[in-house]
Amino acid sequence: MAISAEQQLLEVARDVTLAGNGVDWVDAFRKNAAKEFGERGLPTATMEDWRYTNLRGLARKFPQPVLAESVGAQGSVPAVPARIPDLVTIRLVFVDGQFSAKLSDGHINSSDMLVENLASVLKRDSSLVKGLVGDRIGNHAHGFTAINSALLDDGCVIRFGKNADLLTPIELVYLSTGSERSRFARNVIHLDQGSRATVIERFVSVDENASGLTSVISEISVGANASLSHYRIQEENAASSHVGGSYVGVAADGRYRNATASLGGNVVRNDLVVALNGKGADCQLDGVVIGQGKTHVDNFTRIEHHEPHGTSREHYRSVLDDRSRSIFHGRVFVAVDAQKTDAQQSNQSLLLSEYAESDSKPQLEIYADDVKCAHGATVGQLDENSVFYLKSRGIGDDEARGMLTVAFASEALVELDNDPLRKAIELAVRSRLAPELAEAQSIFEDQQ
Repeated sequence: MAISAEQQLLEVARDVTLAGNGVDWVDAFRKNAAKEFGERGLPTATMEDWRYTNLRGLARKFPQPVLAESVGAQGSVPAVPARIPDLVTIRLVFVDGQFSAKLSDGHINSSDMLVENLASVLKRDSSLVKGLVGDRIGNHAHGFTAINSALLDDGCVIRFGKNADLLTPIELVYLSTGSERSRFARNVIHLDQGSRATVIERFVSVDENASGLTSVISEISVGANASLSHYRIQEENAASSHVGGSYVGVAADGRYRNATASLGGNVVRNDLVVALNGKGADCQLDGVVIGQGKTHVDNFTRIEHHEPHGTSREHYRSVLDDRSRSIFHGRVFVAVDAQKTDAQQSNQSLLLSEYAESDSKPQLEIYADDVKCAHGATVGQLDENSVFYLKSRGIGDDEARGMLTVAFASEALVELDNDPLRKAIELAVRSRLAPELAEAQSIFEDQQ
């Protein structure tokens, strides 16, 4: 009798926890997470936060996870995506969730900065991440976060001391190979008071025909007066699924900036939870979704204002063609003590096909009485008057529609403060929506 995907994962998780890694708190953490997964199972559409994303089909073919020993046995080294033009980075590469020293070109281990893969940190000095692993997820846990914790093995650790400032961005590249298995990783990012950093996550498929699941979770702490710019570029193939999450805490006068570009994949779920825990804390969340074929992208965001004078801005845009579907479920929570909160939220979708679908669910939950909060959502098609105007200037119909579509999507990126990265994402968007307008192939498709 065949066993379910959840039972398979649970058995693998139990094997991992039984094997242990010699670190008591890590073994206990994994064991508790495996127990939690056994109780929770995978999310279902009966849950309010997952009502638009049915994982039943994904669960039926849910593959077992890739473990370190299977990655080491692969033999061949996959090609790595080309560098982002005009952008120098410290690059760490993970193949099917496991760190590859051969493909990476840098790490930092100094008195005030640590940039290293998680498995190495756990082996050398696990106290560096004790108390940080599992700290940010809290009440926002679900079945995927539980199984990610139960299979805790590798990922990236970024720890900055007080007033540490790294001008060079840290680039985390997650490669999915031809293995039709699940890939799990955990990132731990901790910025102390006054420190600054930029982190870029890129998710790329090496084999365009392989399926599988990527699940990478980032737990992030931004200290008082610290600043983190965090970018996630998801461009896996049309057969792959992606369930990721970023769980963030921001202290007084801290700033967190997130931009997420969902440019590929089959079923994609992005969780982004930001808790503004100090007076004057600030966050800005931007997102762009390009839906083609049968792509299904679900962006779930939650911003929590817990202290006064907090500011949040959220702007997501989707361009949907064929039978693709985009979901935006954005929630802003304002606690009773969070007076003088200023929160603005916007979600806009452009439908290029009569079969495309957009679901928007913006929410405000406000318990303070002196706030400035607003949200809005629109779904529509191209403005034919604008198309006519461009055509009257001698521009062809296809080119005119391409120009307007690219301009609409690019509006979600205008605030992005990394110019080379913004240009690279815009080029990737243009190459998908209007290839005739693209100056060159997307750098995210080029191979070294």
